[in-house]
Amino acid sequence: MILYMRVNFIAYGSSSVNCKKKFTFQTAALSMASSAVEVQDPFQTLTVLCREPFWNATRVWASEVPEMGGCMERTALVWAPSVLLWAFGLPRLAQLRRRPFDPTPWTLLVSCKVFFTAILLASTVTQMAWAAAGGEKSPPPELIAGAVLSATYSLHMMLILVGRRKGARSSGVIWLYWLFSLVCNLPQIYAFFGGLNGRIQGVPRMVAATFVIRFLCHVALFLASSFSDSRSAIEKGDASEKPTPLLQASLPSRLFFWWTLPLVWRGWRRPLTLDDLWDIEPHNSSSTLAVQWDNAISRDKDSTSPAYKALRKARYERVTTPDSEVSILRCMWRLAKGAFLISLLFHILSEGLQFLTPRILSRIIRFMADGDEHEWHGYFYAVSLFLSCGVSSLLRNVFSFEIYCLSTRIRSVIMTVVYRKALSLSGTARRCSSVGEIINLMAVDAQIIGRIFAVICYLVTLPVTIIVSIILLWQELGASVLAGVAVLVLLVPLTSFLANRVKALQQASMKLGDRRVKMMNEIISGIKVLKLYAWEGAFSSMVDKIRKKEMDLQQKVALCRALNSFLSGTSPYTVALATFTTYLLVSPENILGVEKAFVSISLFNIMRIPICKLPVIISDIIQVIVALKRVQKFTNAEELDPTSVCRDHSEANALVIRDGKFTWAGDEDQAIWELKDINLEVGHGKLVAVVGSVGSGKSSLISALLGEMRKLEGKVVVNGHVAYVSQLAWLQNATLRDNIIWGQPFDEKRYRQVVTACALQQDLDMFPGGDMTEIGEKGINLSGGQKQRVSMARAAYSDADVYLLDDPLSAVDAHVGRFIFDNVIGPQGILKDKTRLLVTHAVTFLPRVDEVIVIKDGQMLEKGTYISLIAKQGDFANYVLRHQAENAEEKSEKDLKLSGSDPLLRQVSSESSKSSVNNRDLPLLTMKINNDEKEETEKLRSKKRVSSKTIKGQTLVQEEISETGKISRHVYLVYGKSIGLAYAVVPLVFITLGQISNASSNVWLSKYSFTSTNDFYGANVTSSSFAVTREKFLLGYGAFGVAQALFLFLGMLSLMQGCLRASRALHQRLLQSVVRLPMSFFDTNPSGRIINRFSKEISVLDIILPDVVCASFDRFVQVIIKIIMIIAAIPAAGVFMVPIMALYYVVQSFYIASSRQLKRIASVSRSPVYSHFSETLQGVSIIRAFKKQQEFYEESLRKIDLSLKAVYANVAINRWVAVNLETVGHLITFTTAMVGVVGREYVGASLVGLALSFALNLISDLEMLMRVSAETEANIVSVERINDYLEREQEAAWTVSDTPSAWPEEGRISFTNFQMRYRAGLDLVLKGITCSFEPAEKVGIVGRTGAGKSSLTLALFRLTEGAGGEIDIDKVNIANVGLHDLRGRISIIPQDPVLFSGTVRLNLDPLGVCSDGDIWKALELAHLAAHIRSQPMGLQHVVDEGGANFSIGQRQLVCLARALLRKSRVLVLDEATAAVDLETDDLIQATIRSQFAHCTVLTIAHRLNTIMDSDRVLVLDQGKIAEFAPPAILLADPDSVFYGMAKDAGLV
Repeated sequence: MILYMRVNFIAYGSSSVNCKKKFTFQTAALSMASSAVEVQDPFQTLTVLCREPFWNATRVWASEVPEMGGCMERTALVWAPSVLLWAFGLPRLAQLRRRPFDPTPWTLLVSCKVFFTAILLASTVTQMAWAAAGGEKSPPPELIAGAVLSATYSLHMMLILVGRRKGARSSGVIWLYWLFSLVCNLPQIYAFFGGLNGRIQGVPRMVAATFVIRFLCHVALFLASSFSDSRSAIEKGDASEKPTPLLQASLPSRLFFWWTLPLVWRGWRRPLTLDDLWDIEPHNSSSTLAVQWDNAISRDKDSTSPAYKALRKARYERVTTPDSEVSILRCMWRLAKGAFLISLLFHILSEGLQFLTPRILSRIIRFMADGDEHEWHGYFYAVSLFLSCGVSSLLRNVFSFEIYCLSTRIRSVIMTVVYRKALSLSGTARRCSSVGEIINLMAVDAQIIGRIFAVICYLVTLPVTIIVSIILLWQELGASVLAGVAVLVLLVPLTSFLANRVKALQQASMKLGDRRVKMMNEIISGIKVLKLYAWEGAFSSMVDKIRKKEMDLQQKVALCRALNSFLSGTSPYTVALATFTTYLLVSPENILGVEKAFVSISLFNIMRIPICKLPVIISDIIQVIVALKRVQKFTNAEELDPTSVCRDHSEANALVIRDGKFTWAGDEDQAIWELKDINLEVGHGKLVAVVGSVGSGKSSLISALLGEMRKLEGKVVVNGHVAYVSQLAWLQNATLRDNIIWGQPFDEKRYRQVVTACALQQDLDMFPGGDMTEIGEKGINLSGGQKQRVSMARAAYSDADVYLLDDPLSAVDAHVGRFIFDNVIGPQGILKDKTRLLVTHAVTFLPRVDEVIVIKDGQMLEKGTYISLIAKQGDFANYVLRHQAENAEEKSEKDLKLSGSDPLLRQVSSESSKSSVNNRDLPLLTMKINNDEKEETEKLRSKKRVSSKTIKGQTLVQEEISETGKISRHVYLVYGKSIGLAYAVVPLVFITLGQISNASSNVWLSKYSFTSTNDFYGANVTSSSFAVTREKFLLGYGAFGVAQALFLFLGMLSLMQGCLRASRALHQRLLQSVVRLPMSFFDTNPSGRIINRFSKEISVLDIILPDVVCASFDRFVQVIIKIIMIIAAIPAAGVFMVPIMALYYVVQSFYIASSRQLKRIASVSRSPVYSHFSETLQGVSIIRAFKKQQEFYEESLRKIDLSLKAVYANVAINRWVAVNLETVGHLITFTTAMVGVVGREYVGASLVGLALSFALNLISDLEMLMRVSAETEANIVSVERINDYLEREQEAAWTVSDTPSAWPEEGRISFTNFQMRYRAGLDLVLKGITCSFEPAEKVGIVGRTGAGKSSLTLALFRLTEGAGGEIDIDKVNIANVGLHDLRGRISIIPQDPVLFSGTVRLNLDPLGVCSDGDIWKALELAHLAAHIRSQPMGLQHVVDEGGANFSIGQRQLVCLARALLRKSRVLVLDEATAAVDLETDDLIQATIRSQFAHCTVLTIAHRLNTIMDSDRVLVLDQGKIAEFAPPAILLADPDSVFYGMAKDAGLV
């Protein structure tokens, strides 16, 4: 260092005169000080060592030019930075040496660091050698300083070189060392070049040269250490595709958030996309956090080592714990305590630094009042104020970044925990948690719980801040501050009462929100059924009723929150008023001077923030507690017992149940259903059929084998991997190929074999994208038969050992079902060597199975081979005979003539011979289907050869597109119109008046304190027209406070009411819009995406937007008024205000452009998380059966990470803008102080105090204005997304006034050249249909899957509008009729039976137009009354979500009862009996024949026997009419298509 020159300076005699003058001045100054006393020098050793005083405070402070003293410059200012580097550098060096060899490249930056360090070493050694060789005799401190610096520079060189070899790209320790070193060099630089006319003259050239060289090297190394080196080769290889810049950011870049600049710049130049965002840091990824969560649960201390973590993988299995329940809070603490404590430390430091502000403000006011104080003191105060505020700001923003990242990590963990729990939830627990409630746990509760550590930080520091403020106020105002404390104490019960009230209201509101989202989930899932029955209005009204109750609670919450805002906003003013009043009235000697007044106001303002935040923090605590309880309850819910099903290779059979007793545990008001006395053995490679009536327990037996039912007794063994085909097909939103191979390696040969065997090849040829065609959510773009065949193909491709097939052929055509049985399930199928348990109602397949099991009322009634059971002449024999009798009329006379003594055995013989014939004819049947496929494929290929090039690979469910650029004014207008003009203008007026009152109170205080100060010191104030008594001052100050409180309360309350009014209106419009959207919308949009509008976006409108809109109004008015007041107090400050506010605008423009788009991206990327979760919940039994939990769990982790990329990026740029905005605010404070210091002869102390008081408040106001403006724009995206649905094209009107009230009277239906396509741009699915159905005619509609049968239904109900032609019912074109007029007057029993949660009565008559008697009669005719009467609640029997507590067949019977209640002239049966057994099918057919004899009945059926008694049969092929005639005529023609289908079905 250059300290050597100080020694020379003192030693040279040329400066002795100056020294004498200097000491004379110091002596004079000391004699003038009133407090000057003789004290012993505490630094005696250093004084002796330096041969001059080490430290002289008077010389430093009281002189016109500050001087630190030569001894201090040569010792403390040299040693302190070196001690810092040695203290932290040695541990850093040891840490680097333990790291593996991973060298970074030799870059220019590394070379510069080494080069300049070498120069420093050389210059220091050179100067020491020069001094030792012949230079002036050096004092010991100089030699010690040289040695210390040489050692320090050597350590610095080692840190650079070792760090480069070990892959360290930057070092915060080195950067802090150079920063501290430069700061310590500043006094020497000033003394050398500027102070005391400079000292460079007379200093030896060697000293001067080395001084300059070292200082320049310090600057160069400081700048070089501010940047990071390049990544090593290993790090580049291990890095993700787009690693976050934070990983390689240097310490200053982390402090000032410069590493976010590339993203901010890119966001300003063009709208950001998801591809622009960085990957999440490795330690923030969901998979890493999941492993850490498991470690926290298991309390495994060894698992925290990096090596152990590298071996660990995020698993879906639950971690075993010593306790029966896992404490979410305890695990979060174990997971996050390190990051939390570091964040808390930063927060405490930043909060502590803010108390320097009142002290510096006091000095500035005193400086302005004292004209004799040295001018440089004022500049020093201004710089100190700027630096203290700046450092506090940096620490606060580092804390905010760390705590927000921690909150996001906790949110990610909670979402992961909820998803993993859902994979293992038992049936009983699942009924307690609906899909909507579980999605809310991920969407809302996870975010609330994520804030827990931020809340704890504030909970720790806010009371401390208030206490320290009170202590400092005591020093200013004495015991009078107790009056203010008393006001605070009195406010505690009020805030506690409001907090408890808000807690209760929010709990109730969240429950209603769960009910509403659950109802919306069911409406969206069953929207097709609602439209078919014209029930949209009824179910919408149910949602509206829930919403009304929810909004009533939100209104009460708004009132409580407005009161809270009133109390918190006015409490600092009330405290100040009480304190000032007490102070002035206690003693006439108490003078409220300028310094005392504004320092107190400054302390009150510091106390204002925690006082305002406390109610919010209390509210947050309440929300966190409520959310924690909800998540804790869910995570502790009952899980499936993994030990209920086991593998036991000592068992000779593949499937074994011994003395099994299983139950579906129900609620108290539901009868408990059980499987009991189950004894089952299925050998390896056997095919066993399970038969029984509807509700007998067939599907429950499958569930018991899968472990889905609760096992009460017995043993269940499943040896081998399981594949499961559910009765209701479940598919993913993925390509058709992905749904079949389902995560397994693609084997072309096996894939083609499975596709062909499952009769899917023709479908693949028809799809524009082939097997790469995307399947919509829930298989929405596939027919029921296609979905079931894809589900069957998925099982067949899995190559499992055991196949559990729950009536998989019920949804396919009869001949296709026989083909699949022969080629897949049967004795010659591709699964012939596998173990198969087949639930079926198809008796024709039973002769070809190895064993038949008969179940009745939850018990295994009979078991044996087909022949043996027939021979027993038991229930099974009767079951088969009924089936044969049903088909008797359709068979030839010779097949029906039976003779001999044992008709049952001959019946078996007939079935067996027919089976053997079918078996021999199997190649012919295969050839026929394949020929049909080839013929149809060729026809399609010629038409689509060109179009497929453009359509192939086109997705059905499009990616959700986020808007780009600024939020359009139209969106603000939509929200503004929803609020209403009065609710927008009146609050603005009230808030403006409130803030004017607040500013006026400070002016009133400034005027009074200025007068009081002058009166106290006897100054002449006759020139001032302002002179009031203490009583008048207090009266005026109180009046301003009352006005401020009243106006702000009225403004906030009215504005919150307006926002809630907008939320209510937008939700109602959204609901009405969604239920009126066409079916094509629901085909192309996942339910999770739609639910997101009703959960997350509405939650934003209810909770977040009211707060940010209120804050935006309030902060905007505050900023405007405070800038006006600063310029009014110090007009010269206005000159600097313009460029500073221009800088503010630039920062705002950069920030909002990026923040807006990041919010949009985050909002869009959330939907796939919820869609995937919803999809998982719907297919969880299939996922568990195939043991695919791990794959789905990992996919969920990937989607969560993807959704959080925008969140982390937004947190980072939020901190970047906070640092820059607070810097702008500090500049305003700095310029205000500097202008006051420069012009202190013209500006009074009271005006400077007033201006600085406003400027200090303006710092937080500017930041908050920017933040709430960005938050408003970011959250108004929710309005934009809702408005997107409001502007979509909707269906036709529900009602038309000129529709005849009695229409239709006859039921005559006519199609005239009718054409239909599902969406614009797609091919026609119905092509010129022309036919008519007479009144009361029974018409069967048949055709291969995809022929257009169900499309005809959609057209008749106008779920899809026609593309040409028309449909008339009783000579009225249905296109001219209202949709509800049409759908409400014709009936349908749909293919997919959908039930809604609620009661049986609700599911039958949601409109409430039928009596209980009518409903019971319908249930009797539907053969469901006995089951409903067996339930304790009768018609009020609870229906679980999706009808989960009803079998598929029972759900179909409920749909029959619905049709019976409507008594329409037209009835459509869309494969309505596919899921019921033959006996029930017979009963249903008899009911239809008797009860709908007067109706025109259109029956779409796979079982041709159900339409053989139809008047006519309509055969469709590729969307056209192939045949239309009575069945007898068609069967008489061997060349007819219908004859071929009947022959394939074994009916001819």
